[in-house]
Amino acid sequence: MKQILYLLLAAALVSTPYAIAGEEEPVRLDQILEEQRSIRGAIETHDSAYQHVSEYRRKRVFEAQDRLFYLAEGRADLGALPPDDRLDVFNQLKKIEALLSAGRESERTVCERVAIAGTRRYQTACMTEAERERRAESAKRAMLERAACTTAKCKAGG
Repeated sequence: MKQILYLLLAAALVSTPYAIAGEEEPVRLDQILEEQRSIRGAIETHDSAYQHVSEYRRKRVFEAQDRLFYLAEGRADLGALPPDDRLDVFNQLKKIEALLSAGRESERTVCERVAIAGTRRYQTACMTEAERERRAESAKRAMLERAACTTAKCKAGG
């Protein structure tokens, strides 16, 4: 009886730091890859769940899955990947999700690691594809407007 009590106490003490820290099990890449293989099989057999996906989108899904398989090769969980590869895995999964969903691809979330000005640190910035396009267009427009107004006459408003 004492042995069982000690065993339970030891198990409780070992699991306490994880419970306090709120840590979850790391995401298993093999589970992600298994799901992607089943999706790929369903697409290749023209399963009714993916009949709405055009041939163009199917090819793009396969390309994203190939990239995902390459990144995950020989790794058991996401924590084993470098930060840039983890981000790439996230982006590939979001791309696949957007391509297979009925929604537009511009609603897909894309994340990238950007340098913080004045430091050597990076942060992850996430936005939808549409937001990225709007920002790029706005920046391009601002650069063109600045370049177009370089003469004194232009600056004076005439």
